[in-house]
Amino acid sequence: MSPVRRKLNNRLQWKFDPPLFLAAAKTAFVTSGAELRRDSESHMKLLIFMMTLLLSGCVVYPINKTLQPEAEILVTDVEGKPIHDAWLYLISSSYPYGFEQMRRGDKTSDRGEASFPEMKEWRTESLMIHGSNVFLWNWCVVKAGFETHMTMWSSGNDFQPQYDVILTPGESTPCPEEPNKIGRGL
Repeated sequence: MSPVRRKLNNRLQWKFDPPLFLAAAKTAFVTSGAELRRDSESHMKLLIFMMTLLLSGCVVYPINKTLQPEAEILVTDVEGKPIHDAWLYLISSSYPYGFEQMRRGDKTSDRGEASFPEMKEWRTESLMIHGSNVFLWNWCVVKAGFETHMTMWSSGNDFQPQYDVILTPGESTPCPEEPNKIGRGL
C-alpha cells in the first residue's frame, strides 16, 4: 500500500475512545439544557406569533361559495292558471356591502315554470371583518298586464328555492336595473 493511501485509510478509520466519548457526552448533556430552554423559548415565540396572526384575522382560506342556488319557480294567476312568457330574474347579492353580484333572467314555459342551475365558485376569504361574502337571493317576476312581484329577503336562509308566485292583474313595472343596496334602487 502506498504511503498516501495508508494516511488516507488512517484518517478514515473511526476508533472508539471511551474517555473522549464520555467527555463529549457530558458536554452535550450540560449544554443541552440551555439549548433546550432556547428552543422552547423560540417555539413559544413562534406559537405566540401564529396565535396573533390567527386572532387578528390574517388567515386566508379557500371556500367553495354558492353564487346561485338551484331554484325552480312556478308563476300562476289568481285563478291558478300558469302564466307563460313572464320574465323571471334570480338576483344574487352579497354582504357585507349588500351590492348585487349577479342577475340571471329567463322566461316561463307554457306551464308557467322556469328553473335555474346551481352556480358555485372557489374563492379565498379571511377571518377579518368584511373578509368574507355572505350571499342572499331574491326573485323578480315581470309580465305585462300583471303587477310586478319582487321579494326583498335580507338573508340567504329566507330564500325559497322552490317558489310559487301568484300574479295579480295590474300595472307592470320593470325590475330595478341594479339595486345599489338591498331594498333600495339606484
